[in-house]
Amino acid sequence: MSEEYSLVMKFLDASESFCNGYEMGMLHMQMQAGEIIEGRTVHTANREQIEMLARSSIANRHGYALEWKDSGVEGWVYLTALPAIEPHGPRLRFKVFPGGLS
Repeated sequence: MSEEYSLVMKFLDASESFCNGYEMGMLHMQMQAGEIIEGRTVHTANREQIEMLARSSIANRHGYALEWKDSGVEGWVYLTALPAIEPHGPRLRFKVFPGGLS
């Protein structure tokens, strides 16, 4: 079975900076809310900005841990961002990733 990609939404401003900014805005809202972001495809151009966001006061109360995986498509990477502190619980002490030891 082959994967198909399609345009989800057309931007009136098709510039790369607008697209990257839109992506960062969505991540900003999710990290500010303490949400788990799992396996999200993001632009590699945003990687450094995402790392800064995860360390900023915006997401700091959640202490995000980031995991990056190659997507196999140039310019894109998979992002998993886990808050180290659950909103109403203790700090997570370890993470379990599917696939066992590597």
